[in-house]
Amino acid sequence: MKLRTSVGTALAAATGILALAATPALASASPVGQATARLSAGKGAAVSVREAGSVAAAGQSSTAVSQPSATIATHLTISSSSGWISAGQTVTLTVHLDKHGTNHNVTIWGQDWAHGPQYVVASGPVDSHNNFTVTYRTYQNHSFWATFGGGAVYQASTSARTYVHVAAVTSESLLKTYGTTTNGGHLVYKYHQSQQPLLAVSVKGGAFIAINTQVYYNGQWVSATNTNPLTGTLDSTGRAFIQYSGFTAVPYLFRVETSFAGDARNGGSNSGWKYFTITK
Repeated sequence: MKLRTSVGTALAAATGILALAATPALASASPVGQATARLSAGKGAAVSVREAGSVAAAGQSSTAVSQPSATIATHLTISSSSGWISAGQTVTLTVHLDKHGTNHNVTIWGQDWAHGPQYVVASGPVDSHNNFTVTYRTYQNHSFWATFGGGAVYQASTSARTYVHVAAVTSESLLKTYGTTTNGGHLVYKYHQSQQPLLAVSVKGGAFIAINTQVYYNGQWVSATNTNPLTGTLDSTGRAFIQYSGFTAVPYLFRVETSFAGDARNGGSNSGWKYFTITK
């Protein structure tokens, strides 16, 4: 994982780990001392992007053109079951064609927001209610639209686009715990002081993330590490490990959350808070 570099950042080339060097201690009001974290790239496989459609063939147009004899306009629309989904979920796309004559075939087109190639998602005839429906799984932001080729009487038509925002899935796990407890309705993972917390995070390859680690102290949540939030760009695996050090055995509650702000391909998301405590 690549980190923002500063005077207090050192590269341990032998291990392939970017480690945070010692930095001045937190204010004396903090109970955690010189808690730090280091990050290393994960070895998990990158999440693949699967597209159900095919790239448009040569001569195939995503904009419908009427035949010269066609004189009657028709209305074509497309809608999606949801405008916001998580990566890997599906949307139902429904095309409605008002009038069509003997030609009742429509085509659904798709394109990702990064201005990739236009491709055919699906095509087929409308039903007795003049609707054509497909279910589509996507892993990145997409726009969809429909075309109708028209006929001798009815003019060709191209619908407006409908947009689907696809949020990347951000997850995290606390590893090497020795047990759990509860506090205020939260599941709390337990660590011995000799076994410092290890956090695994997963988003997607190239994601720029922020990891916020806090401790509940004097009635409020405050930063628990010298560098907070810890930020960096994930490698192609989309995974990383965060090794904490310097936490002392104190009766306080800690929490950590990983956030991804979003980019051209995916909407932002966060993992939700994970809670832990340190014991002797």
